[in-house]
Amino acid sequence: MAARKALSAIYRTGQRFGAVHVIDVLRGKETERVQRWDHQHLGVFGIGTDLDEASWRDVFRQLVAHGWHMWITPPMARCVSRRRVSRC
Repeated sequence: MAARKALSAIYRTGQRFGAVHVIDVLRGKETERVQRWDHQHLGVFGIGTDLDEASWRDVFRQLVAHGWHMWITPPMARCVSRRRVSRC
């Protein structure tokens, strides 16, 4: 279920934000950046309060490990496609 929430948040935020921002959205943090992009109004805002930040980072790492096409630029990950690929 966490992976589904993560992918939904990635999609709904426009597939252009890093993992840190997407995790903020999932956990319902009203940061300056979340407010600037009006992401506090998305349906996925706050749906991930069941996990802490470290657990969400693990979810994003697992998505990468399972072949989701992502680019990693520490400390952020950006999902550029929902298609599975053999190599990043």
